[in-house]
Amino acid sequence: QQINQGQEQDQWWRVPDSWTDAEPEDDPSLEPPDNMAQPIRGFGKVWRENGFIREALGWATSEEIPYSSQLQQFEGGFMMTGPNDAPIFVLIPSAGDPTTGQHLGPLP
Repeated sequence: QQINQGQEQDQWWRVPDSWTDAEPEDDPSLEPPDNMAQPIRGFGKVWRENGFIREALGWATSEEIPYSSQLQQFEGGFMMTGPNDAPIFVLIPSAGDPTTGQHLGPLP
C-alpha cells in the first residue's frame, strides 16, 4: 500500500504505508492549534516522520477520510482516481525521484 499526498502548490509525494494497528494512531505530545487536528494512522505516521511533508501540508482541518484509489501508469507519469466520483488526477514524477513530482490537478 502507498500513501499519496498532494498540496495546492502542485507537488505530490508517494510514501509506503507502513503503519500497523500495533502502533499508536497519533503522538499525544503534539498539540494541534485550535480548530485543527493531528493526522492519524498511516497518513499521520507519514506526516509525523517526514518534516518536509508536515511543513508543506500543516495540521489537519478535519477528520481523516480514508479511501482507495486506482493508479494507472502511462508514459511520463500516472493517473489516479480520487474518492467517490471525484475527478482523475495526473501525477508527473520528478526526474530523479519517482516518488515525488508535480500534479496537474483534476482532469476536467
